[in-house]
Amino acid sequence: MVISLSKLIRIPSPCCGLERSPYRSGFRNPFFSKASIKIKIFKGRYKRQCNEYNVQKEREGKETHMASVDYRAILEEIRRGRGALEVLESILPGYRGYKEREIRRETDRIVRDILYGKLNKAKDSVRTAYFSIVERGLSNLYGDMNRLNAVMDRVSERIHHAEYGYAGFFDAIKVKEEALEKMLSFDVNLLKTVQEIEDAGQKLQAAGSTDPPASIKEKLDSLLSSLRELEVTFNDRKNAILGLP
Repeated sequence: MVISLSKLIRIPSPCCGLERSPYRSGFRNPFFSKASIKIKIFKGRYKRQCNEYNVQKEREGKETHMASVDYRAILEEIRRGRGALEVLESILPGYRGYKEREIRRETDRIVRDILYGKLNKAKDSVRTAYFSIVERGLSNLYGDMNRLNAVMDRVSERIHHAEYGYAGFFDAIKVKEEALEKMLSFDVNLLKTVQEIEDAGQKLQAAGSTDPPASIKEKLDSLLSSLRELEVTFNDRKNAILGLP
């Protein structure tokens, strides 16, 4: 058997830096080969980033819609005798309760997204009020405003990034009716309180530019009290999910 030397050795070609492939006829340019690979990688990254951006914008759109709903309507409907689950399903897009195992985590995420969106709106109001207070030189309120901002940041981030780890509630095939009713009660109370927080933030924003310091302090304390109530209720709900007393 005779083996050609040209089959074993890559022979440089005099044609514009092109190389003859030892495995097939014709020429190839190493530069264009590497460039095409880089272009493919870039296209892949660009497509992935576009998909991630679209998903994020879609989710932000849903959060904005949920945050724009006035959740006082929930309490009004419940007072009229309608069941909590029926009211929540009719008012909250995508809310389906916790009875089915497959949708429990999604329902939890919907509730937390609503709370986070409402808190962000309240934070915007507080920020505007703070600027007004600074412009008026009401330095005796600076400490209270900083404390309010710190609590608001802590509560909103704790809700937004809640971690449950392994929670039997999410994975149980069947959950007792008592536990389901308890979760619905938590959700109703959370939505009621976060609506109060949003309303209190708007009142504080309006008061920041015109009201006397004592009136601003009163509205600030009311908002801080509602925030702490929301935090306590959310912690109780989280403990119920984790099966803690």
